[in-house]
Amino acid sequence: MKFLFYCDENEEAAVLQEMLSKWSGVSVESRAKQYGIPADVAALCGREKDVSQRLKDFLHEKYVLYAAELELSLKFHTRFWDNDGRCYVETAEKIMQICFPDYKVRLSVQLGGISDWNGANMAVNAFCYLYADKSEHIRIVLWETILSQTFQIIRRRYPAEIVCDKTVWGISELTALLILGEILGLNVDAGFGDYVQLNPYIPAFKGFYLGRNDFEDYIDKTVQNMCQNPLCI
Repeated sequence: MKFLFYCDENEEAAVLQEMLSKWSGVSVESRAKQYGIPADVAALCGREKDVSQRLKDFLHEKYVLYAAELELSLKFHTRFWDNDGRCYVETAEKIMQICFPDYKVRLSVQLGGISDWNGANMAVNAFCYLYADKSEHIRIVLWETILSQTFQIIRRRYPAEIVCDKTVWGISELTALLILGEILGLNVDAGFGDYVQLNPYIPAFKGFYLGRNDFEDYIDKTVQNMCQNPLCI
């Protein structure tokens, strides 16, 4: 598989508008703070049907300011995932027992990671590779890929009438944590700081993951567990 990186200011604005118009795992206020969007700009997103002009203007300024840095990020990510990053992808594919499709990955100025429930598109922050923790840019790309693939694996096995979207979301986030705990050494037991409602599931899911016969066996057990112990959001 291959990651195809690109930048698109209008796409990022549309996704930000959607994320700031409604609850999306955390409150709108928390999302705005997370993505560095001024509170007054974020507030307009919930009141306007189309992408807020204030949001467009705010984002355009950032794209102009960081144009050179975005170009460098594009080159870095393409080079890394075409070469050194291959081993991480192959390990994740082996764990999940699937072959990932090619993914289009939008490098964003403000947004963090966004994954696709139905296809092979995602977004990651363009500047994570500059962080002091050099594994962060690897984590975010793999995390969103694993989320996307887990969404789709569950939906192929369980329709929405049987397993609701919030259950699919919760299982997918927990699965990304467990897999990257194995690949990157993330501290699984430390849990989530943002999605704290998922932390009580970690001991059981960790047991299912370590004791799995195969990946589908793990998925089936996590679905059964979360359906018996519904996620409160």
